[in-house]
Amino acid sequence: LQNFDEKYIKVIIVTLLNMNKMYVIDSEREVQNGYIDIFLTKAVSYKEYVDYEWIIELKYLKESDRKKLDETKQQALEQLSGYGESYQIDKGFDGKKVKKAAVVVVGKKDVYVESL
Repeated sequence: LQNFDEKYIKVIIVTLLNMNKMYVIDSEREVQNGYIDIFLTKAVSYKEYVDYEWIIELKYLKESDRKKLDETKQQALEQLSGYGESYQIDKGFDGKKVKKAAVVVVGKKDVYVESL
């Protein structure tokens, strides 16, 4: 885990999500307020079965940086809030149908999830 960082977490999550064909996965989608780490939109074939789109913000902290957990969670939630207010999300999707989740991984064991 010497050079382990957020991009590896992202690859793992995207790989697992890709097994479920109910969503289209968009990585680093550009919006007015930044780049969404993972944006899940309803696949056309399953739109009647899927209720929500998802915006997921990922963060990774080394075990030695655990003291920054609260600050990192807050930063992720602020980013999510900004993405939700972006023109592309606000006008392109039903705001009540877009869920937002921050996933913070610390070291090799702990995963924290906060949602808006």
